[in-house]
Amino acid sequence: MYMTFERAKRLSADIYSRYTDIGQLQKKRVLLLDAIRRADSIAAQENGLLEDAIKGGFFADATTQSSTGIVPRDMWLAHNLKTALSEADKRFHELAKEARA
Repeated sequence: MYMTFERAKRLSADIYSRYTDIGQLQKKRVLLLDAIRRADSIAAQENGLLEDAIKGGFFADATTQSSTGIVPRDMWLAHNLKTALSEADKRFHELAKEARA
């Protein structure tokens, strides 16, 4: 499914410490990585995803009398997604450890 700004916001707000299904958590981790690549303009540009990120609503046009460009719609989204990924990674490792025991 196509990654949009709204979907990324929902991913960043999910509580990954409550997940009990390691397979579902792994899918969310992949989605978080995808969202991070689009929410961070440098990563989006490096990965050839900037156009997709703009279409997905991650960036807005910033036009003034002296310049034009794009700005993030949410300055904190990339940070929040990275924090959510850290939480998901921690829970993933906990579940993997439990599965090995």
